[in-house]
Amino acid sequence: MQNTTLSRPTFSKVQGPAPSPLLQGLLILLGGVSLFLILVLSTVIGYDKAHKGQVFPGVSVAGIDLTGMTPVEASNAISERLNYPERGQVAFQEGSSIWVARPKELGLYLDSQASAMAAYETGRQGTIFERLTAQFSAWRSGVDLPPLLVYDERAARDYLTGLANEIDKPI
Repeated sequence: MQNTTLSRPTFSKVQGPAPSPLLQGLLILLGGVSLFLILVLSTVIGYDKAHKGQVFPGVSVAGIDLTGMTPVEASNAISERLNYPERGQVAFQEGSSIWVARPKELGLYLDSQASAMAAYETGRQGTIFERLTAQFSAWRSGVDLPPLLVYDERAARDYLTGLANEIDKPI
């Protein structure tokens, strides 16, 4: 039998020059900035996913908090609570006669769907920086949007023409 010896190859570590402290500092800084950007991006994506299909926290319309509502839920909440066009009153007076009309009769309508969509779109339009600013502002101090109303001049003209015909009396 033959005696065979196995030998292991030996490797010697070749040490090059150590990176300069400036290069080490730049690499650490680059790593830190990269980690920070990854954390910020993850937070933004997570926040958007957590509120997907919902109004962002802090967004309201005419004082009605719509936080976490879908656009349909927000539209229903707005139309339930803002009922001035249906229940409000506008008085017209001529001499001792008074006529009372509802704003709806004068062509003023609440567009609850458009109001809800405006609330939903808060923080979802513009550049990434504009979106982040709007989301943070709504979360931190709240954003109260005005309700969106529609004015139909024809309805107002028809009502006022009828009223004028009633008032006009030949002398």
